[in-house]
Parts: sequence; structure tokens; C-alpha cells
Amino acid sequence: MEPIQDASMRFFTELKTYARQIVSGKSAMPREAVLICRVLFFQFWRDPAKNEMRVESDCYRDALEPFFDAFFPGALANADTRALKKLVCDLLPQYAWSNADASKPRVQPWILGYVFERWIDQRQTGAYFTPDALAHHIAQHALEEWLSIQFQKQNGDPDSFTAALASFHSRDDAPQRSKIFDWINTILRDVRVADLSCGGGAFLVAAVRALYQLARFTRRAVAQSDSVAARVELLEHILAHNIFGMDIQPEAIDVARLRLWLCARELEPAFAASAPPMLLPNLVAGDALAPMRDQPGGTTRQLRFDIVPEKTFAPVARAAFDICLGNPPFIALSQRNGPADKNKFIAQWNDAHPDYALRTTSDLSNFLFCAARKRSSRMEFSPTSPRVIFSTRGTANRSAAF
Repeated sequence: MEPIQDASMRFFTELKTYARQIVSGKSAMPREAVLICRVLFFQFWRDPAKNEMRVESDCYRDALEPFFDAFFPGALANADTRALKKLVCDLLPQYAWSNADASKPRVQPWILGYVFERWIDQRQTGAYFTPDALAHHIAQHALEEWLSIQFQKQNGDPDSFTAALASFHSRDDAPQRSKIFDWINTILRDVRVADLSCGGGAFLVAAVRALYQLARFTRRAVAQSDSVAARVELLEHILAHNIFGMDIQPEAIDVARLRLWLCARELEPAFAASAPPMLLPNLVAGDALAPMRDQPGGTTRQLRFDIVPEKTFAPVARAAFDICLGNPPFIALSQRNGPADKNKFIAQWNDAHPDYALRTTSDLSNFLFCAARKRSSRMEFSPTSPRVIFSTRGTANRSAAF
């Protein structure tokens, strides 16, 4: 059997032949990428037993169209029906979309983020795909370090917390640590994890997975219910209250939402088993750097999530987020594709934050880092600050923690 990674990349190579065939017109590539990702979502989401329909009228008219009517009304209106039917009925059935079919090469859900970020202009957007394994390592590290800091501040005794984490990694729900597990379970209900340039959602998916696995373990360790209904409730709580994502491209938010839905379904198959899942209102399209720019009329554009308490971008008593993760856009500001009013933007930032001054040649990712620090703390680099961890571009694609 072909390795999963190789199968997914081979599928992408074949998928690229459909570029610019399904959606045409101005700004077609992002819209085509979203439509293709929705089609792939359809293939992952539906009953594996139904993935064998090959007759054109069946797989398109009787399966895809009703699915889109329920999940994405009107999304097929501007698509080239002939090219889309060829994709759905010829290419997709050659691959497996779940573990239920071992006879075909298996495609993994991360392909949605990969398709989106390779379909668009990377030079213009500075978007780079982050593999799931790396994103999960960073998210888990950030979550555990944040929990360790909070436990030491509230309870002291860091050694006991380290031992509790070791129990989690070894899946040993040691009864003598039930009080620590109960503390973890309680504090996880309110932790706020954000990616201010979420792209296709790799880090949000990783955060959901890390939160769910730790919360479910601690729930069982303190004898809370682990029924199907309890697991679905846990996932819905994480998606509604713990995860926040923003991207300047609305299409990226659409893809991130699809990936989060698939992640939740993978973690608990009963999640949204018979209906379109929750809308994820804490995923928003917006510019995370907008509050630092002067807007027409001398006002500052409002930028906030619905349940973020502050009314401006200024530091507030309570940090907006506890943890910021991400792989921010890598665009040299000396290039023509730098943000509008670059020099004025930099001057404003440097006046407000002389200790973190930026240069005209600074990479755009520097600004996202500063914005994340400001959204998640009062800008001080102290051991007790909320954590900001980014993936850094390069051949090693290392993680950086500050």
C-alpha cells in the first residue's frame, strides 16, 4: 500500500490539472480553491459506503448537489459543471477518503489546507503550508507550557504538575494526581487559543486536537462522563469557546472552517452526524494589523472577536488570548507587495513601541508577531506572559517560542 503522505501528494499532482478549469474570471484562483476544498470536504464527510458511486448522474446530481444545497447553498452557481463533474466522478473515486477502504491510496484531510495555500499566489500572500505533525508539536508544547506556568502561579509545586503531564503522555490516570487533573480540566474550559493569520487552519486544527485529547483524558481521570454525548459536548465547547482564528483572506476562513469540522468528526464520528455542523463564529475574516493603521477620518478600525472584551487595541486588564500560535505571512516589506502606507505604519508602531522598533525592511511576519504579543499579553517578555509560538520558515521549518 502506498504511504499516506505519498498518496496525498500524488492526488494533489493530479488535482492541479483542473486549475483554472472549474472557476474562471477575476480573482478566480482563491474562489476555485475554496470550491475544490468544499468538494474534497464532501468526499471526506459523507458515508464511506457511498463513495463508490461512479455513474455521472449519481455522483454529481444525486450526491454532490444535495450536499452543497445543505452545506453551501449557491456555491455551485458559477462553477463549470463539466469540469466539476469530471473531478467528482473520475478523479475522486480513485482514492480512499477514510480508513474504511484499504484497497485504494488514502488521502488525508490536511490536503484541504495544502490545496488552498498552493492554489493561491504565495509570493503575494506570504502563505506557507505547515505540516500537521509540526503544527501539533507546537500547539501541544504551547498548551502544556502555558498550563505549567498557570499551575506554578496558582499552586506552586511544579514537579507535581510535570508528573501529571507525564501521566497524560503515558496514559496513566494515576489516582493520586486526581486533584491536578481536576484543576487542568477546569482551567481548560476557559483557555483562549488564537491564530491571527490562520490560513487553511493547520494550527487551529492542532490546537483543537491538543485540547480535546488532554481534556478528555483529565475528564476520565476524575471520573466524569466519557459518553458519546459528553465527547460531542466537549468538542462543541472547544470550537465555540477555546479556538479563535483570523485571516485577511475570507477564503482562508472558509477552508479553516472545513478543516475544523473534519477534525471534530475524526475525533468523534458522532459530531454533526446528520446535519451541517456549527458555524464557528470565532473564525473571522479581518486584518490583524488593522488597529495599528490610521483609517479615513482619523479613527482606528475596530478589530475584535465577538466575545473579546476590549473595545480598542490598547492593552487591557485581561489579556485577549492566552496562547497565540501560527505561521505568519513571510513577505519582505521592501517588496512591492508590502502593506499600504508602509512607512507611516512603521512610524506609528515605533512611536507606540520604541522597545520593539521595526525597520522598513522588516518582514511582515514581524508585525504579526508583535500583534500576537499585544493581543496575548502586555508586551513584556516575562516568564509568566501568555505564550506566543510561531513556525518559522526555512529548510528546517523550526518552531520559535518567545
